[in-house]
Amino acid sequence: MAELLSDTEWDPVSDISTNHLSFLMMMGLPKRFFRKEDQKQRVRDVEHALSASGVGEDVVRNRVVGSFAMGYSIPDAVKLTNPPSIVNFDRTVDVLIEIKKLKVAEDVSESQNRRLFATLDCSEVHFGYARLRVENAELSPTLSGGHESVIFGEESSKYFVSSKYHRENSTLDGAENKLEQEDVDQKYLYNQSVAFPCVTWPKFAMDWITRPRNGKWLSELSAESISSRGCHVIPFSHPNSSSHDTEWKISFAVAEKILSEEVVTEDQRRCFVFFLLLARQQTIRSCLEFHHYLTVFYYACEKLSISLWVENPGCCLLYMIDSLVQCLRQKNLQHYFIPQNNLIDFVNEEELSENLEIFENLRTNVVSTFLTFA
Repeated sequence: MAELLSDTEWDPVSDISTNHLSFLMMMGLPKRFFRKEDQKQRVRDVEHALSASGVGEDVVRNRVVGSFAMGYSIPDAVKLTNPPSIVNFDRTVDVLIEIKKLKVAEDVSESQNRRLFATLDCSEVHFGYARLRVENAELSPTLSGGHESVIFGEESSKYFVSSKYHRENSTLDGAENKLEQEDVDQKYLYNQSVAFPCVTWPKFAMDWITRPRNGKWLSELSAESISSRGCHVIPFSHPNSSSHDTEWKISFAVAEKILSEEVVTEDQRRCFVFFLLLARQQTIRSCLEFHHYLTVFYYACEKLSISLWVENPGCCLLYMIDSLVQCLRQKNLQHYFIPQNNLIDFVNEEELSENLEIFENLRTNVVSTFLTFA
């Protein structure tokens, strides 16, 4: 990631006062947008709608995750065009439909000890992904789709859970329609995905727990507590995968939510939302999504002192833009929990160049970009 921007009163790249930028950020996004209790109530409202969907709680647990659950939703804004126009930002609510009884583990012994139905097989897949190997073929009919949801690997002579089947059948019967009726006034879009709980923290993510953090933002004790709650696998393969039918993505969405609830400060949250506000209105045809920006933000939280987010948020904003520019130049944006996973390794050269130009321009004209909003 980028080197720490000196905490000075003047930024030579954008030719502005960082104190002036900090003032604009505080005025542009008042603290009332970031009241934790208001955000928690919005999440509770969604969870209430989910619980009324008719799906038994003993079978599934609906976990609200993503930008909405973490309090990173961008307020609607007015852009100073002629005439002025309303800018409506993303209103997607991500929901993991956690199948409680279908737990997975990383090794066979763990699977046998806990009577789990599948084991993570991380061989011959991209970092951050896995295939779900069914150790006992007799268990295959217990899956929701019977034999249709299990694929037999001819080369390995093993059974794997079909990600394709669960990807195409993610929404449980009745859940989506009920949500639309209950929450129609909020104008939210619901993105639901089946998720199997992984009861162990992946071995290739263990370094995340103990790695040094300059900003003293996340203690090793807190990291251990978060990792003890495990992660999930969801039915999505890497874009360049050769095993789209059986590859699953390892999701740390719940860990990210815990970080945002228990570790991220109000000042950090506001600075990140400001970063999102600028980034998302810049990229009309972008290869970057929310999780790319979130990754840059979490690395910044580890690098920068907590006091800097309070005293000079403008400096923190410029640091995040610098970090993203550097990642685009190097064509490598490391996954926050699994640095071996390059989140942009599948993006073509043309798109990377276009986005690099966009964010280099934003870095030079950060104030004028913000002043297009009222």
